[in-house]
Amino acid sequence: MKKLLLLFIPFLLLAGGIGGYIFWYNLPFQQIERALQAEDYETVAELYGELSREEDRETVQETLSAVAEEYYEEYRKEKISFEEADGYFNLVWKALKDKREVVVQREDMEEIRESRITFEQGEELMEQGEYLEAIVCFREISALDGKYRKKAEEWIPVCRNGYCEEVLGRVQEMLEAKAFEDAHQLVGEALEHFPEEVSLTQKQQEIEELEKQERERLERERLEREQLLLVGNWSMEYDLGELIAEELGVKGYLLYFPVKMIVTIDEASLQMYVQKDSIKPALDALTADPASMNAIYQVAQNYGINKSTADFLIRLTYGGSYSDFILDNFGDEIDAALAEFSLSTIYYADGTRIYLGTAQENETHYLSYVCSLEELQLEGYVGGQMPLSLLEWEEPLCLKPVSGAG
Repeated sequence: MKKLLLLFIPFLLLAGGIGGYIFWYNLPFQQIERALQAEDYETVAELYGELSREEDRETVQETLSAVAEEYYEEYRKEKISFEEADGYFNLVWKALKDKREVVVQREDMEEIRESRITFEQGEELMEQGEYLEAIVCFREISALDGKYRKKAEEWIPVCRNGYCEEVLGRVQEMLEAKAFEDAHQLVGEALEHFPEEVSLTQKQQEIEELEKQERERLERERLEREQLLLVGNWSMEYDLGELIAEELGVKGYLLYFPVKMIVTIDEASLQMYVQKDSIKPALDALTADPASMNAIYQVAQNYGINKSTADFLIRLTYGGSYSDFILDNFGDEIDAALAEFSLSTIYYADGTRIYLGTAQENETHYLSYVCSLEELQLEGYVGGQMPLSLLEWEEPLCLKPVSGAG
């Protein structure tokens, strides 16, 4: 009997061991561990409630969190797609009781996904030459995605250089077309994006210099055109009655003495004088004017001759021509008056002024003028001291072009 008992003891122990192993194997915690290895998270979720030990529950939660972290890292390192990672996250989500950490990981993973879509859009825009829009995309890449953030940081200067090269190319075309305002605007807009870009700053300075040179060139051409317009003979009728009255000693009387004033301009000199052929017609006009004749009679009276006697003497001596009488007896006075209107000088024109005399005098001796093919207007004399009565006029002189002068 004793021998039989000894024979059964090993079998009993073996049976007990097998039974114990089966019991242990079927414990909820052990089934959960096997389910975790098989990535069967639905089973984990079903058995989690059967865990009686808090220690086991914490272990399972830590394992699930680690699994979620692993899927997150695999997606971040592009070992799995977002869809695969999202699927795993959904399974782990069902099994986890404390979902706070996984929520954060899921949000980070979504941020990375959006960031990578933006990165792809940035590369497409860069290939299309839309550099500014591409830079906007690259600057939005999430810091959570280190790999793509680094790539984006490398692409940004490439886009900046591409954009600046494109701008500089367009600006050069504008400069060739002398579209300086458009060039200024384009470079200004570029500098708003990249104020530190040296090439843009240098181009802006170049534009300013070229624009200045163009303005100077246009001004030179304008002055040359003005000079060409000025060159020639100009004339106008001018009433010297007041001055003639003064020379005849009847200042205050109204005399009508319309002479033809000539202004002759060549490339370096200016002459102003009264045309000789206009003096006799001016005297005829004067003697035909009743008010002017009153002044002539006053001249005679100054010599003790009344009107009737004067008329008789003029008829007797000059056949009734007061014009011949005035020329014969007051020719020197008339010449003296006309001399005040004679001017011969060098000049320089700058488009708005005719500077008279030498370079030292130019600052104060000038005439303002407006010139066209049909008319030369001389505004009054300004500054300086010139013995030229004609330059004291109040109204502009309006001269017309003539083919010749006498």
